[in-house]
Amino acid sequence: MLERDNYTCQGCGINDSRVLTVDHIRNKSLHKDVIYEISNGVTLCANCHLIKTKEDKELSAVFSKTSSKTVRKTLLGRYAKL
Repeated sequence: MLERDNYTCQGCGINDSRVLTVDHIRNKSLHKDVIYEISNGVTLCANCHLIKTKEDKELSAVFSKTSSKTVRKTLLGRYAKL
């Protein structure tokens, strides 16, 4: 991935190999079938990696809350008719 991405962070464009990392695009624990696929990786600097990880966690928390509310509302609607 580093070579494919020209040893350049795909977030900010920095090309200092001392701070570059390879990150999974799709979550490793949820998408085990694509863990080792090159298309599931991206070169990021340490800073962009931290930002992406923080955004992933925030998005996951929002989705979890929204999903739970939607499921709860749907179930209440279904069972209210019984």
